[in-house]
Amino acid sequence: MDKDLIDSELNLADEFLYDAQLLLNERSVRSAESRLYYSVFHAARALLYSKGFSPKTHKGTISLFGKEILGNNLIDERFAKLLAKTFSLREKADYEPFFSANEEEVELLIGEAEMFIDEIKSLLLFMS
Repeated sequence: MDKDLIDSELNLADEFLYDAQLLLNERSVRSAESRLYYSVFHAARALLYSKGFSPKTHKGTISLFGKEILGNNLIDERFAKLLAKTFSLREKADYEPFFSANEEEVELLIGEAEMFIDEIKSLLLFMS
């Protein structure tokens, strides 16, 4: 387990969550959705790295997270759904010009992402 890599991933998760909130406060909802996904993504990677996995792609991260983390009951199912949902929203926000971002939904998802990151940090502390 590479503690420096895991810590770097968690730092990115915190930074991108902070950025998502700032962007939402400025009504830049599409960009907030993108940063929100990356916060969840990096937290998920930190947990996967702690288990010896090295996903190479976003979809690989989501798949491994579902199989190895959720499949082994290490985390609540709602968090695996959060990873997939924020990925889908990020793709729409980044690539679909007519996509209309929902400010209230992003605000709720930011709260869920905060809990997700806290849960992963707790798991990592417990495992160390």
